[in-house]
Amino acid sequence: MDANESTPMKDFLVSNLTLKGRIDRWTFLRKLSRLTLLGGIILVAGLFAFNLDYRVGGYAAIAATVLVILCNLSLCVRRLHDRGHAGWWVLISLIISLFSYARIPGLIVFFLIFQGWLFIETFFLRGVAGPNRYGHDPLVEGA
Repeated sequence: MDANESTPMKDFLVSNLTLKGRIDRWTFLRKLSRLTLLGGIILVAGLFAFNLDYRVGGYAAIAATVLVILCNLSLCVRRLHDRGHAGWWVLISLIISLFSYARIPGLIVFFLIFQGWLFIETFFLRGVAGPNRYGHDPLVEGA
């Protein structure tokens, strides 16, 4: 098989794991919902297999779920790029999420405000019109 040959799995990984470029809001929502549903199905199947003492299937499902989570994070990065923000905000969000389990009152309030901002930025607001430092506008035809 040629290294440049396209396969469905290679196309899936390239289109969903890249951190470069921009993705418009509706494509983001469509891909995010499909990947989240797929991840949920794989995780349930893996837990079912694991409970049946089919450990390899369970571990494979956990690995596939991690891959789906990475794809979702990649989508969030590209969506932030469309809004003109750096993708590092996703990593900051993950770090804040981990520290929010410390149950520090001020940190929990900060966590809620930050996650609310991130939610509004990625789910509700239109991307920057025209090209920005992360690429062309995905809503412009032929760009």
